[in-house]
Amino acid sequence: SLQIGDTLYFETATKILGENLLPELIAENWTKSTNLTADYSGTGVLVSADSSTVVSQYPTIRSNTFDLIDGKEYQLDITISDYDNGGDTSHIIKNYIIGMVQATWQVPNPTTAMSPMYRPLPGNHPQVLEGKATYSFVFDRSLNDHSKTVRFQLELTGGNSVSKSVRLQDVSLREFSPGSIFGFTKLE
Repeated sequence: SLQIGDTLYFETATKILGENLLPELIAENWTKSTNLTADYSGTGVLVSADSSTVVSQYPTIRSNTFDLIDGKEYQLDITISDYDNGGDTSHIIKNYIIGMVQATWQVPNPTTAMSPMYRPLPGNHPQVLEGKATYSFVFDRSLNDHSKTVRFQLELTGGNSVSKSVRLQDVSLREFSPGSIFGFTKLE
């Protein structure tokens, strides 16, 4: 129905978010530190570190690995609740997108090898307190030894010195994509 004099246009509008790249919060998709308790019976997962059994200073729960695209912008949304630090005021919860690279000294270079950690979120140790946090970042493979494979990790710092727990209610990592509009205006 176009005719001479009509105007075609294409505009890049706003950014839109794609699907969640993180796996569903179920036991099959998430790994926890030895002796850390993970309860999936409620919303998300409740993780607990008992100082009498957890020997790791930084007990973690982490997702399966997934790939990111170099130069793409991503948004990470985290919702936590029921944070109990056991009266410990010097340690809090921290979260990372951690790079997974094959260590050259390992044979046959298993994909689960870690060296080094990649932390593209604000600051060296991005932190999450009670509630919701949102981070945006551009993935840079050069900071991850040119590997595109990463995982999400939530850490209960100081786990070997005090009992503590937190519920990871929800977490999503989504790619920003430009929203665009194609249309035309008719000559009156």
